Amino acid sequence: MAIVINLLMVLVAAALVGYPLMARNRQKNYVFEGQEAEVNNKEILFSALGEIEFDYQMNKLNDEEYQELKAGYQRQALVILDQEEEQLEAELEKVLSKGKRSEDRGKPRELDHE
Repeated sequence: MAIVINLLMVLVAAALVGYPLMARNRQKNYVFEGQEAEVNNKEILFSALGEIEFDYQMNKLNDEEYQELKAGYQRQALVILDQEEEQLEAELEKVLSKGKRSEDRGKPRELDHE
C-alpha cells in the first residue's frame, strides 16, 4: 500500500512540474501575452523574428506556423521602418528649411532703384 501511495505522489508531482513546461512549448507567445498584432517596439519585434527563426531551426515550429509568424512580423517591421523614415524625412526637411532661411538672412538684398 505504501508503494502505491508513493508512486501516486511521484506521478502527481511529475504532472504538476511537467504540465507547465509542456504547455509553454506548445503555446509559446513570441511578443506579449494577450496582444495580437500591435508591436511598436522595434527591438522586441526584431527579437521576435530572431526567436521564431531559431525555433523553426530547432523544429519547434512547423512550416505553416513559421511562415505565418514571419510574414506578420515582417509586415509590422515594414510599418515601423516606414514610420521612422517619415519622421527622419520630416526632421531633415525642418533642418534644411532652417538652413535655407539662415542662408537667406546672410545674403545682402538687392534693392530696386526704379
